[in-house]
Amino acid sequence: MTVIWAPETAGDFSRIYSHNVAARDEATALDIENKILNLGDALVPNSGTPYLNAGERRIVLSNGYLLFFRVSGQMIEIFAVYHQRENWAAILQNHNR
Repeated sequence: MTVIWAPETAGDFSRIYSHNVAARDEATALDIENKILNLGDALVPNSGTPYLNAGERRIVLSNGYLLFFRVSGQMIEIFAVYHQRENWAAILQNHNR
């Protein structure tokens, strides 16, 4: 199984990093980012719960972040990363993903 991160997630990581540097410190921000990356890279097709469209799923990570991903054949594409306190439902609804 191959896990890929969609280009759009770069903006998600930038937002998450900036928030955590401001709210905590750079070392904590990097640690959170690495945990998200490691957990994302360990996804399997039945991870999480079904999301809006066929083949789409979401998973809540222990640190409060959510990964949104698509499963297609032998590929998992992570297309969004949000914290559960963000208004992620409205944000994703406004994107044509």
